[in-house]
Amino acid sequence: MGNATGAPINEAVHVLSLLDPMHFLALREEFPNIAHELKEGQIGGGAPAEGSAEGHDAYDLERAEVAARALTAVAKRAVTELVKIERRMGGARRKRLVSQILTLVFSSGILASLAMKEATVAVTSAVLTLIASVGNLLADYSEKLLKPGHGDVYEAFEQASNANYEAGRLADEIRLKLRHKIADAELVTLVTSANQLSATLNGWVVKMAGSS
Repeated sequence: MGNATGAPINEAVHVLSLLDPMHFLALREEFPNIAHELKEGQIGGGAPAEGSAEGHDAYDLERAEVAARALTAVAKRAVTELVKIERRMGGARRKRLVSQILTLVFSSGILASLAMKEATVAVTSAVLTLIASVGNLLADYSEKLLKPGHGDVYEAFEQASNANYEAGRLADEIRLKLRHKIADAELVTLVTSANQLSATLNGWVVKMAGSS
């Protein structure tokens, strides 16, 4: 039996309005029972007019479908941004490696052992040191997110990857319930979790997208 209070889908609605605006506009016709919830600022959880168990079930199942779609949409976008961030991480590591090699060459006395003139050694060392410093600066830039206080790309990659995995798992659980039309208290709990998770993952997507 459905739950009279229902599950909130406000965050899921917001995510769909951002990531899939064309399909979002058609949701009210597709899900008439919760049409009033499919707009910005609506928390959701309204009860059917007649208050019947069947009506509650219909409400809960439609909310679940919306939540599952939001998770799918944001997870798809997250994969795109994670690929970009992973490339940035690889680029930063390569820059640091080159910088470390140049620093090692300079500090190990290799230049002096090549029978080069002292002036040439000094100039070459200065150039290598400058290149190494620039490499480290570029690596630092690549590792930071756009806004201060948002952490670095490594934290973003880890947190977004974990949230993305959880989104896939949660969407699968919801769709299993939908497939068998099971509108129970567990479904309400799953939809509530999906609503919050869609907002969390979308937050990391925004941070990553703004820094790529």
